[in-house]
Amino acid sequence: MELERDGLLDELLETPGVSGYESRCQRVWIDHVTGRVDAVETDPYDNAVARVDGDGSTTVAVTSHIDAVGYVVRRIDDRGYLHVGGVGAVDGVCARGQRVTVHAADDDVTGVVVHTPTEMRDWSATQLTDPTELRIDIGAHDRADARTRVAVGDPVTIAAEPATLANGRIAARCHDNRIGAYVVAEVVRHAAVTTTETTVLGVSTVQEEIGRRGAEMVTAEYDVDAVIVVDAAIATDAPAAPTAVGNEITLGGGPVVARGGGNHQRLVTAARSAADSIDRSIQLQATPVGTGTDADVFAAACGPVPTLHLGFPTRNLHTPVEVVDRSDVETTVELLAELLSTIGADGL
Repeated sequence: MELERDGLLDELLETPGVSGYESRCQRVWIDHVTGRVDAVETDPYDNAVARVDGDGSTTVAVTSHIDAVGYVVRRIDDRGYLHVGGVGAVDGVCARGQRVTVHAADDDVTGVVVHTPTEMRDWSATQLTDPTELRIDIGAHDRADARTRVAVGDPVTIAAEPATLANGRIAARCHDNRIGAYVVAEVVRHAAVTTTETTVLGVSTVQEEIGRRGAEMVTAEYDVDAVIVVDAAIATDAPAAPTAVGNEITLGGGPVVARGGGNHQRLVTAARSAADSIDRSIQLQATPVGTGTDADVFAAACGPVPTLHLGFPTRNLHTPVEVVDRSDVETTVELLAELLSTIGADGL
């Protein structure tokens, strides 16, 4: 299946969307799918659902979350420095000495994260792993000056542009989960031009990184027969990734099919069969308790509805340099499209 090269992925990766502040990025996704599907619905929190009507009675939701981890301004001190807190599972180490963008109400404001030079550092003290210990310098003279530019509650992102690496690999700050949002958009685009028995709901949720709240909102509104959640799967082939805490997941090894917990065995079997049908490799991941994704919410809150987490391998999760392999992304789209056609033909 040929993917549409229209810049959607680049725009999703470049547009800010910290959890709780997703509107700008969600608008990119909504604008892309509008006119390509039968209907697009949103709610007051900016969860979005793109519907493609099928010919049969089966409805499958294909979901991803649009939000990303980041930071938020918590306080402005007398000298005009911004004190921040983490939004989601972020590590203060990743932000030290980095250029950042404060997304203020009127305009984006550039700042830098203060970092003590090595010559002056007390090596017995904390290494600033806690985001609340970070301070941002926006060049303000004092608190009053800073308050004319930013406000408490403004979201902050590290200013890291997407970068193309060798062998079709891409580094960016928010592959988790803009890749998932891209995959869902591509799948609904394909479904819209394909005759199918299955009605497909392409869902883009908010606030996953701070408690999977968007998924909880969506489950109350739609009656579906199955849910497939597309989200990052932690790759364990990087030097600092201990395989002892999970099975081996490698970049370029194909999509990751989760097994165990709320992942329904019939969907797992269907996904493995779909991979065989299109002659694509997949990787299996054991998740005996939970996936840590929206799949856990959908499996528990939708009633007895089969749910599956379908992942794309991602190195350096929740850092400004998350790395994915484009071939894994393309195969995830192909596998999901084949899986939907299988569900439409054979049911669950």
